[in-house]
Amino acid sequence: MTTGGLSGVLQNRHDRVVEILYGVCRAHRSYKEVFADHVNARFKPIEIPWSDGGGHSYHFKPDVWARYPDRKVDVIEVWDEQSEAGGIQDMTLTAITPGLESMTIICFDQSAVEKAKELAGVVLSSVHNSRGGFLLDPTEVMRQTVLVPEKFQSDDAAIKSLLKEGLAPVWARHRRLQA
Repeated sequence: MTTGGLSGVLQNRHDRVVEILYGVCRAHRSYKEVFADHVNARFKPIEIPWSDGGGHSYHFKPDVWARYPDRKVDVIEVWDEQSEAGGIQDMTLTAITPGLESMTIICFDQSAVEKAKELAGVVLSSVHNSRGGFLLDPTEVMRQTVLVPEKFQSDDAAIKSLLKEGLAPVWARHRRLQA
């Protein structure tokens, strides 16, 4: 989820990568459903229930999210000029997503990758389940931060290849957990 005052060029780069990512995820046979904010007409947010017992929920709109047949969920965010507050929000909402399997962050420069890893270490180290374990392991998010270098940003085929390569560990991990 990209936030705050982006120029048209940045917004177009973000949206183009989200659209390519959506196609990559749809082509991956393990997913039952794939949704991308602002790309497909059937987009639906992830419902995160409140713990107030009143049946209320928060509608989380990650850039792309996909559901496996076993109801596990992968969340993928494209960070382009992401604010720190927006990054904290993305990570916190992802961590409390029901059925979460993984979070991947796609970045466009090395400083954004470093910022994502730093935020993962700080934010996700503070979010625990009732047994004291991580809801979302910060080291997993740090490993699943994918860089799309500037030299590839105008080449859709190269971006697609980088995204497939970056998501391959997520897909392999899910297969291992199912075995």
